[in-house]
Amino acid sequence: MTENELPPDHLLLDSRVHALLGLITGTIIASIGVLFFDGVAMYALIAFGVFDAISTPYIFGKVMEGADDTEQAAEGW
Repeated sequence: MTENELPPDHLLLDSRVHALLGLITGTIIASIGVLFFDGVAMYALIAFGVFDAISTPYIFGKVMEGADDTEQAAEGW
């Protein structure tokens, strides 16, 4: 294992952590929209919070899966 690799039992490799991070950040964004904004801005922040809650786990999972691919690709240069 090189110094840049995560151990197999690392917390960031768990998909439940990805989902929790997405829910937390989406909730924070939507809460800010509800508490501090009115009208279109409020609805835009709520929509962005929902989008964030859905997309963050997916993107974070792809990044963690692709870390090994990127490292192997960099060695080929």
